[in-house]
Amino acid sequence: MFDYNEEFGEFQDMIDAITFSAERPDGAEEQAERLADAYAEKLPDIAEALCGDDYFVNVMGRMDPDEVMEKLGDPKIDLTNSLLIYKDHGFDLDCTIELEFDGDLDELLELNINEN
Repeated sequence: MFDYNEEFGEFQDMIDAITFSAERPDGAEEQAERLADAYAEKLPDIAEALCGDDYFVNVMGRMDPDEVMEKLGDPKIDLTNSLLIYKDHGFDLDCTIELEFDGDLDELLELNINEN
């Protein structure tokens, strides 16, 4: 169930160690449940896509998908902006990794790596 988090100014819920956020809770519970299921299935594809992304490799270094999956940590999924966010990861760089996605993680659209 989505509860309002005053500190972040958004509604939040957690399913399977994934934090979900939304500006409004309307329909968010159902979407979060679908994305939680999809995330478990698509994590290897996400890691593979990161390993093949020149920007990611230039910033993080070359590694195999299993190493990427191990280092990603637990994500936050911003339902309002369709963003998959990794803040607490195991990479050496102090940064936030953001992946814009479409659908139920069907397509990864854009990668951003922002220094903290």
